Amino acid sequence: AKMVLFEPRSFNEVQDIADHVVNRRSVVINLQRVDTQQARQIIDFMSGTVYAVSGQIKKLGSQTFLCTPENIEISGNITEIMEEADPEQRW
Repeated sequence: AKMVLFEPRSFNEVQDIADHVVNRRSVVINLQRVDTQQARQIIDFMSGTVYAVSGQIKKLGSQTFLCTPENIEISGNITEIMEEADPEQRW
């Protein structure tokens, strides 16, 4: 199994990220380098991608997500304390 790490700088990179999930690789996406609107678009696109391949998407941190294809099982949860987080970043 292979895991790929991405730090996209724009929505234009989302197709490359999705291709890895379609090719049965897990992907960790760090969205710190994109604005909130593009980050939401990336997560919406990736949610559709993982649904199409019967995979999963899990939030690992405030701007970090794990996308896996169906052949990878994810167990457990990571909780996040959002005491002083900007409401715009709560997605």
